[in-house]
Amino acid sequence: MARAAPMLVSKLQRSSHGGVGEATAEAGKKRGTRESDITIWEDKSVPAHAMDLDSSSLKVFELGKLVLSSGLLHSSWSKISEIHKSTSPNQQRSGLGIKIYQQDKYTLVVFDAPPILSSNSASTLLSGSQDDNPFHFLFSENISSFSLHTPAYKLFDSAYKRLSELKELKSKLLQKLKANKSVIITGAALGGSVASLFTLWLLETIEPKLKRPLCITFGSPLIGDASLQQILDHSVWNSCFLHVADATQQTPITAGFKPFGTFLICFDSQCICIEDPDAVLELLTGDTNTDLLGWRDYGEVLRRLDQSSMADSSLKSMVLSVEWRNVRSCVLIS
Repeated sequence: MARAAPMLVSKLQRSSHGGVGEATAEAGKKRGTRESDITIWEDKSVPAHAMDLDSSSLKVFELGKLVLSSGLLHSSWSKISEIHKSTSPNQQRSGLGIKIYQQDKYTLVVFDAPPILSSNSASTLLSGSQDDNPFHFLFSENISSFSLHTPAYKLFDSAYKRLSELKELKSKLLQKLKANKSVIITGAALGGSVASLFTLWLLETIEPKLKRPLCITFGSPLIGDASLQQILDHSVWNSCFLHVADATQQTPITAGFKPFGTFLICFDSQCICIEDPDAVLELLTGDTNTDLLGWRDYGEVLRRLDQSSMADSSLKSMVLSVEWRNVRSCVLIS
């Protein structure tokens, strides 16, 4: 059944914004390596939007307007879709795939993962005392453990422990950020969850003065419990995550897990950009027992948003100062 955006009682302020210029990168070499169950490709022939994006300096409404006006969502989704379509329906995928799209000012890293049953919502408890824990830096005296979504953590941890390519990718992206280049990390469904874990792991080594990456996920399950959400809630790292979700479809949510980052929640012809964890859970309530957590066409979701904005001949942004269920900030695009 179609869903409309909830009524928000607010003080409205209109805001205008310009587009982002486009640049076409020169064709380059494609390089692929394979080891164990992870595949990494590099593609240097991708047209991209020339952007100067530092997610740590963006407020929620600025982030929402930027990604909708810049074409960044379309660019990210088109590459996710390209990888998905290149996989034969009869081809069995059991491991993690990573593809890198490179040009002068913009690096896009796409994580691709096999589908899983959404009923596979087990959690893995991590603590600071565990050896070889990739997320040890998140623990403190007050929070000594947290739980992660097991399917996503297993895929990431397998690559982290066994494969040198993941560490090489981290080093390469750090060099891009030090050179003041923008880095976008993305994925859909379980691939988006692994992209979030990789982004967290990458953030540990980024100096405060440097650009930070932006992680964009599409239809991905929540990856952490309330303790992880608490760790990130008041951190600058929280602004490095943008999660796109289709409210017209059910979103699997593991019991006890909490959202972090910014959510772009899409309805029939509107979307809400929101960062309040409780409000996100109110809007995204799904059945976790029957759905296959795999491919969903977010290209259609983006087309719906395009059509609604074209009807007014321009993208119309309404910046809301919301007093609705303690929502801290929100953008309604209609």
